[in-house]
Amino acid sequence: MATPSLDTKTKNVLLVIGKSKSPILANAAVLSHGCAYYKNALNDTWHQEATIPRGVQLNPQAAKSIKAVLTHPNADYATVKIVLGFIEVGKITVPDDSLAQVAYFADELALPSLVQQCLAHYAKHYVKTENTLLFTMLCLDLNHPELLEEAYKKVGDINWLAEVIQAGRLTLADADAADVERLFSLKGIRTVEQKWRIVIGWLKSRQGLYDISVEGGAKGFDLEQAHEEATPLMHHIDWKNIQTGAYSVLRAQVLPYLAVTSPEYQAWFNELHGSFVLSAVLNFGVLPMMENFQRTVSIQGSQVNMIERNRNGTVTTFRADGFNLVKSGAIDYLGDLTDLEELTFESPRWDRIPESFMSLPNLNRLYVRNSLKTALFPKNIGNLSNLTELIISHKSLHGPIPESVGSLSNLKLLNLEKNSLDGAIPPSITRLNKLETLNLGCNKLSGTIPKSIGDLVNLKHLSLENNELSGVIPSSIVKIPGLAELRLFGNQLYGEVPEKLLKSASLYSLDVQNNCLSGAPSPPSSVMNFHFGTQKPAPSLLKRMFK
Repeated sequence: MATPSLDTKTKNVLLVIGKSKSPILANAAVLSHGCAYYKNALNDTWHQEATIPRGVQLNPQAAKSIKAVLTHPNADYATVKIVLGFIEVGKITVPDDSLAQVAYFADELALPSLVQQCLAHYAKHYVKTENTLLFTMLCLDLNHPELLEEAYKKVGDINWLAEVIQAGRLTLADADAADVERLFSLKGIRTVEQKWRIVIGWLKSRQGLYDISVEGGAKGFDLEQAHEEATPLMHHIDWKNIQTGAYSVLRAQVLPYLAVTSPEYQAWFNELHGSFVLSAVLNFGVLPMMENFQRTVSIQGSQVNMIERNRNGTVTTFRADGFNLVKSGAIDYLGDLTDLEELTFESPRWDRIPESFMSLPNLNRLYVRNSLKTALFPKNIGNLSNLTELIISHKSLHGPIPESVGSLSNLKLLNLEKNSLDGAIPPSITRLNKLETLNLGCNKLSGTIPKSIGDLVNLKHLSLENNELSGVIPSSIVKIPGLAELRLFGNQLYGEVPEKLLKSASLYSLDVQNNCLSGAPSPPSSVMNFHFGTQKPAPSLLKRMFK
């Protein structure tokens, strides 16, 4: 295996940070010189041509220089940048609110001097009564108990913590609910936010999670276990008296963990603040697992009609009216909800069907109506192989129907009516042999009806009205045994209606008026609703040859 070069200028290492896979480019020689962890990691992963992970956005020129890819899935972008700055120059100024995160990450990279710097600064300048327990855990976890005595002198009224430590409960994870309650009694701890941070930090520590901050979200966090352990503490947190302004800041910290609270608070929260449940869905992909959650929540300027989850709390259904996915940034989050089975949007404010939707492996129902702007039909719609129902209608699409639609082998309902679709009906559409309803009416489709339309043997409803279709009605259409409704009016079809079609036992509605058909048949007795009506003059043979 090749080894990292001594070049100190080329950005030849890609660091992939966090769940969002944010890229940071670095130099191998600088990393190896300043950090033994990176030196060993690069020796193991160095290649002449490294593979850029899927989902990482990197310009092609930069990608050519990458010889190694390292990931830090539990770190955040700002923390990594701070530590890289330290590795490069040997010193760095760490913001107070980043001290804990940087200390933990520096410990992971075996940078003891940076760990010492962060903890010493924390003890001297940042320790307060309300974060003393968290600082205690930080020092003990990172093996710097010598800093605790100085910190305790600053805050006072903390003697009980020494008793906790002497009793063998050496970390936050070892503390019990009574210890946390004693912390609540300290004068410096007054606000709901302070108490909530302590509770979540304590609960996460007991479950062995790496990131114990409220901002870290609920991924991997056992909400049911946490609810049971936190029950004795909930009466200390007076949610209902919190001011609205303060709550708007707190809600993002509360929502992922709402199931930890009492059932009474959950019901109250849903009644008064149900609109913010959407934030939890889009940011964390998991609804709070609470008995009193109602499925309908309002959103200012729009309406989320339904959010459903499975037994694991994973979102399976999302329905919204007038929701601005682009402005809210929710497009990216919805694409991460890989257990989604249904997406429904009424009057969405977008100009494209989000690309992220095309990689939802379990999606079987996609409904879009009345978009404020029309979008191109996604060329890779065929990726959604589990779709059974696809409705994108009423001014939501323009352009041609892609051939890939023929890959939706499980589709039973395809409704693309009242859009601005143009071009021919792709022949691949006749491969959808499970299709029961096909509605392409009221578009600008041209060309002929596919000759193999009869291959849609399960079709019951076919609507192609008000397009610009020409040619004859294909004779294969009579091979569809259960066809019940056929709407072809408002096109430029010529020739005659197939005689066998008029004798079909299953057909109850046939509308072919306003075409160029000839040979007006007598109303068939078996067809309850038959409309032949007025026909336009048939195009000349020469015109038909060059159509």
